[in-house]
Amino acid sequence: MKILMSIALGLAVLCGPVMAQKPAATKKPAVTAALKTADAVLTASAKAMGSAASDKVTTSVAKAKMSIPANGLNGEMEMMVSKERFFMKQTLPGIGDILMGFDGKNGWAKDPINGLRDLEGAELAQAKDEVKNQKTSDWKQRYKKAELLGVRKVGVAQAYAVRLTPKTGAAQTHYFDTKTLFLVRTDMVAVGPTGKIPTETYLSDYRLLDGMQIPFKTRSIVSGIQEVIITYTDVKNNVPVDETLFNKPKAEPKK
Repeated sequence: MKILMSIALGLAVLCGPVMAQKPAATKKPAVTAALKTADAVLTASAKAMGSAASDKVTTSVAKAKMSIPANGLNGEMEMMVSKERFFMKQTLPGIGDILMGFDGKNGWAKDPINGLRDLEGAELAQAKDEVKNQKTSDWKQRYKKAELLGVRKVGVAQAYAVRLTPKTGAAQTHYFDTKTLFLVRTDMVAVGPTGKIPTETYLSDYRLLDGMQIPFKTRSIVSGIQEVIITYTDVKNNVPVDETLFNKPKAEPKK
């Protein structure tokens, strides 16, 4: 359903490929009849969001603005995905660069606090799972179980709440607007250097791009208190990428 993964402060959070352009004209979605099963919701949502079109995307390079209002921080983010590999760079004033990469087998991260380190255990499994399954339109390829919890309110919308249990990692709850069937919220427990971190992510400003409905804005609530807002500004699909960025950088010599 999604191509790129955005990582807010070292957390793996879903996002999609976007570019700065005028929103494409789209037909007003018809009101969807009540769906009775998780499979029906997920199948209908995949079709509504154009997930099958992601099979035509081999590489994606995106840029975004990010902000952490409580700390008055405003930074930038760059991401790229290619052949089950990814690279992410965040730049925050007063903090520096936060990097993360996965070369298809090994994952790594580098930041001013923890330095350069390898991703291991749950962190590595999280990165591997998300990138490996980024283009899958069939939910059964990603999750071993799906349960429809009913209809819940998300902002001003009514949404189908579906609990998804992945093949590895903790269960997640995804919320799909009952009218558009677009994903409008995800609840998950991400894994970072400090351990397990509950994260709520709200997706909005959907636009049609390359046959897919893409959220241009995400707002994440990390650990119930920290708000991280990401607004996408540019993306280029199916373009050459710098293959060396996926690889773990060499450790800097000790002074």
